[in-house]
Amino acid sequence: MFDIQEELKRLPELPGVYMMKNAADKIIYIGKARILKNRVKQYFTGSHDAKTNALVDRIKSFEYIVTDNEVEALILESTLIKKHMPHYNILLKDDKSFPYVRVDVNNTFPTVTIVRRPVNDAAKYFGPFHISATNMNRTLNILKKAFPIRSCNKQLDEKTPIRPCLNYHIKKCSGACAGFVTREEYLEDVKHISDFFSGKHADILKNLYRDMMKASEELDFEKAADFRDKIALIESVTEKQKIVSTSHEDIDYVAIYSEFDLCCISILYVRDGKVSDKREFIQKNVLDETLDVVLDSFMKQYYSSETLVPRMIVTNVEPSESELIAEWLTETTGRSVMLHVPQRGTKKEMIEMVLQNAIIHLKNVCLRQNNARMVAEEGLFGLKELLNLEENPVRIEAYDVSNFGSSNIVAGRIVFINGKKDSSQYRRYKIKGTETQDDYFSMSEVIWRRFKGGTDLTDKPDLILLDGGKGHVSAISKVLEECGLSLKIAGMVKDDKHKTAGLVTPEGPVDMTGHGVVLRFISGIQEEVHRYAIAYNRLLTGKTMRESVLDEIPGIGPERKKELLKTFQSVDKIKKADLDELQQVKGISGNIAKNIYNYFNNEDG
Repeated sequence: MFDIQEELKRLPELPGVYMMKNAADKIIYIGKARILKNRVKQYFTGSHDAKTNALVDRIKSFEYIVTDNEVEALILESTLIKKHMPHYNILLKDDKSFPYVRVDVNNTFPTVTIVRRPVNDAAKYFGPFHISATNMNRTLNILKKAFPIRSCNKQLDEKTPIRPCLNYHIKKCSGACAGFVTREEYLEDVKHISDFFSGKHADILKNLYRDMMKASEELDFEKAADFRDKIALIESVTEKQKIVSTSHEDIDYVAIYSEFDLCCISILYVRDGKVSDKREFIQKNVLDETLDVVLDSFMKQYYSSETLVPRMIVTNVEPSESELIAEWLTETTGRSVMLHVPQRGTKKEMIEMVLQNAIIHLKNVCLRQNNARMVAEEGLFGLKELLNLEENPVRIEAYDVSNFGSSNIVAGRIVFINGKKDSSQYRRYKIKGTETQDDYFSMSEVIWRRFKGGTDLTDKPDLILLDGGKGHVSAISKVLEECGLSLKIAGMVKDDKHKTAGLVTPEGPVDMTGHGVVLRFISGIQEEVHRYAIAYNRLLTGKTMRESVLDEIPGIGPERKKELLKTFQSVDKIKKADLDELQQVKGISGNIAKNIYNYFNNEDG
């Protein structure tokens, strides 16, 4: 048995990271310390705020890792927090996933693509970039017009040229595969694109201007015009950014603001003296924390995963360990990084503007949350009254069937706990018992599969809502009876405009007069279950349609289609395959391979 008092005596007087665990041996808090013995002891002596008291009450054991210094402890603390996501740490939460640029340097003629996550594959990555993937792809496409590198995934060999694809003929590729450019010329274009994403916009333009003037002096006006067009394309990407500084500096403006138990951190990114983007983070459960501590925790987590750390980070509040953070970032980036709280001047004005953004964003979040909370509370109470339930329904399950024709008949189940959706408990079903549009049968099958355990089930809902009317309710009532269950059910009825109009129970329609908020709450549930079910249907239908494209190609029957999909896994990969790759598939001859290639590449055979 773990004896906390005895273990406290054994703690070393060294820097390190400590991990607090609960009765289930789960890590619930991770912290770092300059001296482990002193810091960990503080939790078990003296008085604390409510949050710390709640933490201490749950601590049943702890572990620690000794480090060489406090900066090393900070790095380890951040890594472990992201890995274990402890309940009592202030966690960095953001639903955006920003893109990276991947350069496949392992290829003789590298490709450049936009990806969501870097992986350990020896490729070169730039990012993350604080703009949407759509805008990133748009930027990359513009750059490829200026520097026409290839978009295909073929493994090219400089010594073995092959026939170029359509992209070469429409001037979207320089034709490296056919030997129309040397590897050195191709790599120069890749370098230009890489330099752009490294922030060296000015260097690229300077070099292009130089090359344009040289070509002009040599009377090579066609080449000079080519450089001129490239300059225009690069400028078209960069000119949209708002200039906020003429010093071409890189700065993150980080402002923090809190109300009640919520906190908003807003970041404005300035790169090369221009605003490139902004981003907001919402932190919850910060009622007992000071802003400097919240900001400190945020910065440790956020900048541990950032690859483009600026030389200066301007804040409206000084983080509790600002010197340590600056030392850590300087050490990890290999160059001086400064944290600064301006008192006057342009930077003061900028951080005040970012703070106003944080205030507005948080107030909007609060308004949305308060409105949603009000609708949920009144909705649950209204359902209790309208459906004669003993208590407000804690667990609500809603079901919907989705189909287009007689194929891919599916259903979806969503779960609301205390009026809030719990997507971790959502479930998707493929209907197995029928291939016809029989909503009653399909819904009955799903309910049977869900509740066939009968009274042994431990997660029975307080209310089942069906996307349907009296017929659905009647059919499902019989299924539940066969399962030995007596559960409250209601159908969500729609009007002629396909909007939620009310409820129907086995006893008949429910009078919703004066219950507009309840109707809004039910409407939200009905829209969510419909969205979830139809998304699954579209996923399967899209897959079926993509696979059926192969049926249109001469010479492709069921067996050859099966072999193609077995080899390439998807139609998209078949589209990208070259003739050699296609001919390696079992049953695919040279002529059939040409049929496939020409079909997807719009070329005459």
